[in-house]
Amino acid sequence: MKVDSQNNIRKPNNIQGQNGSPLAPWQNAGGRLASGQAYWQGVFPGVPRTLARRRAAEYLGRDAEDVVAEYFQAQGCIILARRLRTKAGEIDLVAANAGCLIFVEVKARRCLVDAAYAVLPRQQARLLEAASLALAQNPGWAREEMRFDVALVAGGNVEMLPDALRYS
Repeated sequence: MKVDSQNNIRKPNNIQGQNGSPLAPWQNAGGRLASGQAYWQGVFPGVPRTLARRRAAEYLGRDAEDVVAEYFQAQGCIILARRLRTKAGEIDLVAANAGCLIFVEVKARRCLVDAAYAVLPRQQARLLEAASLALAQNPGWAREEMRFDVALVAGGNVEMLPDALRYS
C-alpha cells in the first residue's frame, strides 16, 4: 500500500498493461486514468465504491496513527494504548511520560485545515467522556498532569496541537 502526494491510498494490483508492465490501480488496461467504479474496483476488487472509500479512509487513519505514535515515542513517551475502545467511543492513542498522561485524537485529511475542522464539539465531548472511562478502567495510568492533544496529518505533514481540549 502506498500513499500518493494527495494522501490517496494506492493498493498495488497484478493487472498488466499493453506493454506487460504492471498497472497502477488508478489506470485501466489501456494505461489511461480510470474513473468512478472502475477506479475503486482496481483498488479494492469486488468491493462497492462506498465501502472502498471507507476502507481507504481507515487505512489512511491507521497510517496517520502510526506516524503520530512514532512522534510520541521519539519524544520519550510510552504508548499505553492504541485505538482504545470505551462505551463513550474510541481514543486513537494514549501516551505517557514520567509526569503526564496524554490522550491523542488523530485526524488525517487532504489538508490540515480540513483536519482541524474535523474535531467537532460533539467529538470533543465524546473524547473527554471516553478518557474518564479509560482512567476508571486503568487506575495505574494516573499521572500528575493530563492533557488532550490533537494531531493533524495531511500531505505528509503532521501538526501537533498540544493541550487542545480542556474540561470545562
